[in-house]
Amino acid sequence: MNSIYGNAFLALIAANSSDCKDGFFQRSVLDEAPETDNTRDSFPYEEEPINSRAWALQEWELCPRRLVFASYRLIYTCDEHLRPGFKRDPFTGRCRTQLAPEANLHTWGTLVEKYSVRKLENPDDKLTALAGLAKRFASLTEGNYGRYLAGLWEEDLLRQLLWRQWNTVDFRAPVASKRPETWRAPSWSWASIDGPISCMPLAPEKCSPSILVSAEATPTSDVSPYGRIASGAITIRGPCVVSCASKGLRADLITDSTGWTKLRRGKKEFATVAFDTKEDGEVCDSPGKLHFLGILNATSKTWGLILITADDAKFRRVGVFFTDDNSEWLQEESVSIYTII
Repeated sequence: MNSIYGNAFLALIAANSSDCKDGFFQRSVLDEAPETDNTRDSFPYEEEPINSRAWALQEWELCPRRLVFASYRLIYTCDEHLRPGFKRDPFTGRCRTQLAPEANLHTWGTLVEKYSVRKLENPDDKLTALAGLAKRFASLTEGNYGRYLAGLWEEDLLRQLLWRQWNTVDFRAPVASKRPETWRAPSWSWASIDGPISCMPLAPEKCSPSILVSAEATPTSDVSPYGRIASGAITIRGPCVVSCASKGLRADLITDSTGWTKLRRGKKEFATVAFDTKEDGEVCDSPGKLHFLGILNATSKTWGLILITADDAKFRRVGVFFTDDNSEWLQEESVSIYTII
C-alpha cells in the first residue's frame, strides 16, 4: 500500500461511499444553496462515510494529491494547499495529520487514535490496514524509533504501553471496546481491542521506575513485517503492588465520560483505573489477584498497567491506572519481573 499510494500522482476518493461496492456518482439535489461567509469550515468532511473505514485512512494519508467525490461537492486537496472544507492540523500547521519528514511519535499516536475509531470488515486486518503507514513512518524517521512491535515502536515503548480505551461518543466508533473473537495481537498492544483508544501524551519531564528487559512481536510473514503477527511478548522489571477483591478492593461507578474509574480499598482511594473492555473490568468482582505494575512517573503521578495471571506463569493486560506520587500505593510496592502476552 505504501508503494502504491505513496507513488501515485493523484487518488480518486469516493468519500460518500460506505464501502468499496458503493458507487459515487449519485447526486443529491439541494433545495436551497446555503449562504456562508466562512467557506473553509462550511463543508463537514469528517462526517463523510469514508471516515468510518479503517483501510481508507492510509489511502488518504499516503497519497500526495486527492480528488474527493463528496456528498455535495467535488474537492481537490494536496499536501501543500488547503481547500475549503479542510482544517489544518493544530500541531504541524499542515492540511492533515501528514506523515511528513518531521514526523515523530506524537504524529504516530495521533494517527493511531484516528485509526482506532474506524471500522474493519475483517477484524484480522487490524494491523494490516495500517501497515502502509507504519512502513512510511519507519522510512521517514530513518529507523530512529527502532523495531515495529504490534502497532508500537521500540523507542519509548514503556510510555506507549499506557494507551487506554477512550469511552467517548463518536458516530464512527463502536459502542464499546471489545476484544476480537480470535487472537490477533498481544494484550499490551492497542491492536488487541476494537474501539477508540487514547495514547499517552509525550511527557517532557518523566522517568520510568521500570526496565524493559525484552520485547518481541513475530510477524506471520517475513515479507510483511508491519502486518499481521503470530505472537508477541514483552518482559518488564518494575515496582508492583498486588491486590484483590478479597482484600476489600472495589470499583466505584465511572467518574467521567472518558472511562476512568476509582478503585477503593476500604474507605481509601487505591488507584484510578481504565479497563480495556467491560469484561476486563469484571475482574474486580473475581477472587483473582490484580497486579499493578508501575511504568512511568510523570505529572506528579505514577502510571502503570493492570495485569492478571495468564498461562505458563505469564500475564495479560486488562487496563491502565494512575495514582498520586504520595499515595499509599508506593509504600506497598515490591520489584518483580513480568512477561506480558
